[in-house]
This record gives sequence, structure tokens and C-alpha cells, in this order.
Amino acid sequence: MRPLFALLLLVLLGAASPADRPSFDCAAASNLTEMAICGDPELAAWDRAVARLYRSQRNAGDIKPSDQRQWLSRRDECGRDRTCLAKIYRSWSGFELNAQGFGTLYRRNGTQPRDPASLEVLPITGGWIYFSVTALHVQVAPGGVNDGQAWGLVQMHKGLATFNPEPNRDFTCRFYLRQSGLGLSIEEFGKATRCGGLNVSLSGFYTRMPGKRR
Repeated sequence: MRPLFALLLLVLLGAASPADRPSFDCAAASNLTEMAICGDPELAAWDRAVARLYRSQRNAGDIKPSDQRQWLSRRDECGRDRTCLAKIYRSWSGFELNAQGFGTLYRRNGTQPRDPASLEVLPITGGWIYFSVTALHVQVAPGGVNDGQAWGLVQMHKGLATFNPEPNRDFTCRFYLRQSGLGLSIEEFGKATRCGGLNVSLSGFYTRMPGKRR
């Protein structure tokens, strides 16, 4: 390991708490990409989320180790470019699978059969949680189903997190996620919510469901 690289790595490790570290050992970081992740709490949280979900999806046969190795190669091509790394993590194929069955399941209260909604949550440590929420609206006429979905990584502060992945764009999906007892609530906000199709809303109170998830 080059002396300057080793010195920078020691500085990063000294500044990061265990909860801020990625899934891999920062002391063994072998390239600039891994060093950048070790020094960025949000990227480290994304890395932990990918590692957690990859294990469950690999065991279920939803994702292949060879696909994961190819993704890691593309990630490492980013070097220290944070924008590139954030985009690569958000585009990981396991997230595109909707990661169903990965964590604690919640169902929305007080909605009619025409408007079901579910929320799954996986703690990632350090206050970070990965979530996936899906809502439907069953049309009476002319028939059909409209759907809405959001997924991502947010950090809870005193029971509140804000999901706003594109703060500089209007008419995009954004909402508050709040803890309340054993439940969670979603409150959409913005000029016009775009979390789903016509008459679809993610907002509401979600109650925790019993049972184990994979």
C-alpha cells in the first residue's frame, strides 16, 4: 500500500464510527473507490444495504454472483467520483427487483380493497433504513390497475426521515416517513406528488404485520 494512500485511509477510519462503515473492511481497502466509500457515511450505508439485500436475493436465486461481480467492476470504474458512485448504487439490479420479502412488512390502515398499500423496511444501522413501498388503485371503470412505488435509503432523526432524492426537480415523488409506536406513516409533500399513477397515493399509516421475512 502506498504511504499516502495508507495515511488517507487511516484518517478516514479514524473519523468514521462503526455504524458509518461499509460492508467491507476499510483497513483492507484496495482502491480509490473503496477509500471514498469508507469516508462517506451515506455511500457506506448504501454499501451495507446492497450487501444485506444481495445475501437474501442470492439465496433466493434472484441474483447471480457473476452479476454482482460485474456490478462491482462498474462501481470501481467510478474511482472517487461521488456522483458516479451514488448513481451506481441506486441503479443496483437488486433494488430494481423491488427487494420484496427483505425486511419487516407493514400494511396501510383504513383504505378500501381498491387501494391497498404495503411497506417493507430493513434497518441498515446508524439510523439508516432501506425501504420499499407499493400502492395500487383498482379502477371501477374502464377497469385496470394503477400503481405507485418508491424505494430508497433514508436516515431517521428522532423518528423522522425525508425521502427527497431529486430536491432540485418539481413534480417528483417526495414524502416524510415517521415512526409512531409499532407503525410508520407516510406523508407526501411538494407541488404535485408523482409517486404513482392516477388516484394512487402512498400516504397513510402503516401497521406492522406479524411473521418472519426471509
